[in-house]
Amino acid sequence: MRRMRSILPICFFCLTWCLNAQVSFDESFLSQASVQVQAADRHQVARLGPQQWFEAQIRLDPQLTEAGLDDYLAQAGWMQPSENQMTTAWQAVVANAPDQLRQRTAYALSRLFALPDQVNWQGEAFALAHCYDQFLQHTFSSYEEVLLALIQHPVTAHALGYLNSTTATVMRGESKQLQVAHHLLSRWTIGQEERFSPQDLQQLALVFTGFGASELTEFAYLSGYDGPAFGQPYSAIAPSFPLHVYRDFHDQGAKQLLGTTLPARPTGLEEVRAAIRHLVQRPSTATHLSRELIRHLLQVEPEPVFVDRVAAVFRDNGQGQWGDLKAVWAAILLDNELRYCPQDVLDLSKRYQTPNTAWSNYLPALPGVEQSLHQDCSLDMVQVDLAISPNPVASTTWIALGEAAPGRFARVRIVNSAGRQLWIGVLRAGQRELAINVTDWPPSLYFVQYEEGNYRGIGRFVKS
Repeated sequence: MRRMRSILPICFFCLTWCLNAQVSFDESFLSQASVQVQAADRHQVARLGPQQWFEAQIRLDPQLTEAGLDDYLAQAGWMQPSENQMTTAWQAVVANAPDQLRQRTAYALSRLFALPDQVNWQGEAFALAHCYDQFLQHTFSSYEEVLLALIQHPVTAHALGYLNSTTATVMRGESKQLQVAHHLLSRWTIGQEERFSPQDLQQLALVFTGFGASELTEFAYLSGYDGPAFGQPYSAIAPSFPLHVYRDFHDQGAKQLLGTTLPARPTGLEEVRAAIRHLVQRPSTATHLSRELIRHLLQVEPEPVFVDRVAAVFRDNGQGQWGDLKAVWAAILLDNELRYCPQDVLDLSKRYQTPNTAWSNYLPALPGVEQSLHQDCSLDMVQVDLAISPNPVASTTWIALGEAAPGRFARVRIVNSAGRQLWIGVLRAGQRELAINVTDWPPSLYFVQYEEGNYRGIGRFVKS
């Protein structure tokens, strides 16, 4: 009986520790997988677990930005949306949207598809909202479908200079005509994983000749336009209709791209699809895109081993399909190693900064995930200072708790900059210092997390 009494406090501590760890992980997972963490999602994740929550989210219908903008303007009585109103409408949609996973992954995709910010988008909020909705509608489909939807959108064609492009304009070597090829190669597919030449840019730009209007705005008809035709300006084109590829203005020859001959196809759209598939299925694309999608979704610089795990899923979703984004998002968010690293630790690593683009002019940056974790947690968090010395360290470093620490049993863990947990231990009641031997660890930046109930502490040290 005496022995049982001595074991019970230990069992109670272990149970409490496990429950706190699960709450911390659930909150961390939701802060990575949502734009705005909802109370209903907390309950659902706690009841079903992240995997089933993920699958349930995929089945939800998308809450579209264009509809939200329309509703907002109708209530506000505005006829023409401004930049600020676009931001407000988007925030209203994501604040209450049940499809939080879709909203977060679409947001990440929009950061990957950066549009030149030198284009004047004044008065184009509805066009941009419709273009942004392509991310929402296709974020759980194949990456090929995302590319095709974006390539056919009037906003993309206008921004990247291939609207009304012809063989002659491309062969003249005008830089604006080559923008789409450069974006497709350097940002949307192979990146810096593979070299491409000026000839590759020119040959790929020829694939995107012949794109023109498929429908016009009501104002264009009132202004005297009879109907859609090649050569009509962007201002006359209805942004909610995908562009048409006019055969008479599309380059109909075979293309030489990255050492491969792409044969001519019966229609321009078939040639575009074939070129996209060729680029998406290159091994370098899987590596580049996996790294970028992790960066934009988690806002961290991932380690190569994490990129490799995600790239393997990009190349094959288990059913032989390349570029299945639903499987890729799952590989990132449900990664077995990432799940043991809270988002507030990840956010303190090499934070990935998104370049300023047309989207960032209209959509505000997400709050720092460390900040959102503390704001969204139902507990009132108390910050605990951690003193780490020596730092940098070659062999043994000491971690000392600040005065705010309650002095109870607490968990301490250390992760690397990719979120991989390397060490976990406990502080006994009254213990305020802990020695860690890191002699055999590789030189790098490491993060220390202290956690006890609603007390949290974050520190960092460098292994020299």
